[in-house]
Amino acid sequence: MKGEPLKGWVWADDPFGDIAARIDGASFSALARTLFDQGTADSARTAIDAAYERCVRSRSARAESAPLLAAGIRHPDIGVRLTAATAIRDVAEAAAEAVESLAQQVADPPPAAFEDVGSLEARVFGAALEALIALGDPRWRRPFMTALVAGGITADALNLLIDTGVTADPELLAAVRRRLAALPPEGPAESGGYDAYLGRMQWHNEVNGLTRLLHLWGPVAAGAVPELVPLVLHDRGWTVRALAAIGPAASAAVPALTLVRDDPEAPWGRRLDCARALAAITGDTGQVSARIAEAAACGEPLPAARTAVEHELPIDNLLPALRDVAATSGGDDPSAIRRGRAARGRRPAAARTPGSRAVDRRAAAGPGRGRRPAAARASRTGQRRCRDTGRRLLRSAGPPGRGGTPPAPRHPARPRDLERETAPAAVDGGGVVPSGLVRCPIST
Repeated sequence: MKGEPLKGWVWADDPFGDIAARIDGASFSALARTLFDQGTADSARTAIDAAYERCVRSRSARAESAPLLAAGIRHPDIGVRLTAATAIRDVAEAAAEAVESLAQQVADPPPAAFEDVGSLEARVFGAALEALIALGDPRWRRPFMTALVAGGITADALNLLIDTGVTADPELLAAVRRRLAALPPEGPAESGGYDAYLGRMQWHNEVNGLTRLLHLWGPVAAGAVPELVPLVLHDRGWTVRALAAIGPAASAAVPALTLVRDDPEAPWGRRLDCARALAAITGDTGQVSARIAEAAACGEPLPAARTAVEHELPIDNLLPALRDVAATSGGDDPSAIRRGRAARGRRPAAARTPGSRAVDRRAAAGPGRGRRPAAARASRTGQRRCRDTGRRLLRSAGPPGRGGTPPAPRHPARPRDLERETAPAAVDGGGVVPSGLVRCPIST
């Protein structure tokens, strides 16, 4: 009853987990409920953790574990409530049973829930809010809008709104506009150390979630155009796509989109995105064809072909370049790996000592400790992505069109693939943006 049962037991690393995994459902429910009702807060967390593990392993265990998880939401210890809320978010049976407790958690959250998104109070509020959104319970709306304006909403909740296809209403759109207006048009400068990096990452994730939500709403979100226009010059995510989804009502964004489209220093992916948005707003598709031809002439066949496929334009003149890209080895092909091993095997024995290999690696990598620099690793990843994209575009194009008729795509690329390939992979050129979808661990 005092925390972890059988703690320090020398015959097993996790004796309670071993016991919980081997007893039947009725016996486990009785044991876990006893620990929860009569033990300490640590014992209650242990019982909820074990119940959640059984729910993960077996669907049939979810119904019998739901009452315990639901009771955890009402526990006086905030650590227990967090453990239960995090588990309930993933167990629908428990969420349905605990819906009243979840609504109570989000209806009157403590001030700390909005002051620090990493605090226990904020994590309990976020998990309860996500569970209500997933259930379709409308009581999430008012707390969500209050937290959004205060900056207390994480990327998880925004992404869940998108995944569940939540429709816009005037109050929700107004809250999104107020939050966008409160954000700076660009993230913190790249200099400034780790804190500045975290600030850039947080800015990117929040802007990305809000603009994806506006993209989902399309023309209904026309009122948010004034808040989107300042982001066009700095955001490499969904701002331009949201303006394209809004359509002709986003005419105020035409000057900013034209500026980026014609900027020779901007990446071709962004320039073509702006060209597509301008076509959706003004109806001028001729400028899209012109930018596709210009991108191909500048040695950028992949974004040019992707844009052509999306607009159902012929890509016959791009096929030779796409074949070259598709035939390029990204370094991870089995044949390339075998050739590299064979080359290493032919080296003299004296040259294959551990010390000499380390010296060779350091010399080849330049400054550092033997590992390839981040830019080199990103370049290798980019080569593989380009190769795979080129192959997929070739498959979608099919045989060359005849008589000037554009070929019909046989296997068009999935929207998720296009999203992954065109979305920004890094904040400052080297590090990957951590996703806001990573779940927190159950135990605290």
